[in-house]
Amino acid sequence: IIQRGINAKTTIFTKDTTQNPLATYAQRIPKMEGFYDVVMHGVDTAVWFFETKIDAYTLAQIIRQRPDYKKGTPIRLLSCNTGNTENTGDCVAQLLANELEATVIAPNLKLYIYPDGTYTVGRKNQGEMKEFFSRKVDKYSEVYYGS
Repeated sequence: IIQRGINAKTTIFTKDTTQNPLATYAQRIPKMEGFYDVVMHGVDTAVWFFETKIDAYTLAQIIRQRPDYKKGTPIRLLSCNTGNTENTGDCVAQLLANELEATVIAPNLKLYIYPDGTYTVGRKNQGEMKEFFSRKVDKYSEVYYGS
């Protein structure tokens, strides 16, 4: 899986189906300046690399080793519910931010991508693209939690 992700031509890690042309529609999404886009199906605790369920750690390994990714570049994760923290504080987006030591933005609800490449978070745009920052602490850093 990791090698397939590293060698893939794009970071749209899904295929079209009769019911869901996600890969085709995702190609039309305008790029966001300074962000590295990753598109795949997902939920709050996992994503689907094509038809295989993987965790945020595996996704981070794929992204980190891709020749077109520069360390520290922010990620726009276009994957349903991957920014949803209702069930867990460590959703896919947070874990990915930690692993890559980069900012990740991801939808907190289902992501609807339309034929023209526009998208909404939630059917009536009631959700949002949430921002997640790395919580990784350098092992040599001192952390103070007192008053």
